[in-house]
Formats: sequence, structure tokens, C-alpha cells
Amino acid sequence: MSSNESRITGSILGMAWGDSISISSAHHKVSLLAPKRALRMRTLTEFAETSKQTTRPTPYTHAQNNSMLIPKPSDDTEWSVFVLQSLLNKEDPEKKWDDLVTIRSELRVRTGTAIALKNLERGYRPPESGHDNPHYFDDIAMIRSLGPA
Repeated sequence: MSSNESRITGSILGMAWGDSISISSAHHKVSLLAPKRALRMRTLTEFAETSKQTTRPTPYTHAQNNSMLIPKPSDDTEWSVFVLQSLLNKEDPEKKWDDLVTIRSELRVRTGTAIALKNLERGYRPPESGHDNPHYFDDIAMIRSLGPA
């Protein structure tokens, strides 16, 4: 493995590990809960907010299968890998995004990404597909730009 490959691999692994133990990752796991449990978590979070309490529920506190305890990266790592794979495989990034448009309904994505994919489906091309977007401030664009940086 070359020095550059080693640095890239280390960067991805470091980001993936940090991301997997973050609060964002825990919140992404809420969608894996049974609907009744997810509603309970939202109710408890709202209660904590309105009663000025600092205790917040996490997916780990709700008598779940042990698999919920396994650290897993959130979409930040997934999008970084999406970009890096495209770069390393010398793929056309616009084509990769066009491919995502064909499976858009199957994807679970942030609001800004969903709107950008819808814009691509409507025929907008980058950069308009991304910045002609009421949710243009979504920080996932920064995450996707880390790979090339």
C-alpha cells in the first residue's frame, strides 16, 4: 500500500469510527426501532425539552436487540465513501448521481440530498441541482467534499 493509499485508508477508518460513536449515529438508529418505540423516544425527548432536563433518550436505552449496541457509521461516512469510491474508480460523478436518481425512492437521505436528487430527476444539472434547493445549507455537502480535499 502506498503512502497516499495508507493516508486515505486511515482517514476513512478514523472518520468512520468517530462517526459511528457519535450522537448523530445514535439518532439515525431511531428509524430501526419499532414505530411505537420511536414515538416513545420522540415523546421523551420533547418532555426533556419542555421540562428543561438534560437527560435524553438514546436507542440504546430501550431494551433493544444487542445489535443496536454495535457502533455503526451514519450517513456522513456513507457519503464520504460514495465520493471516494467514485474518485478512486475514476467514475463520472454526475453519472453516479444520475444512478441514484433511479433508486431515489429506496434511499433514506437528508432533506437537501433528497431535493437535489429530485432536481436531477427534473433535469437540473450540477451545480443548480444542489444549490437551487431550499435546504441548500445542509452540511452533508461539506462531508462529501472532504474526500477530494
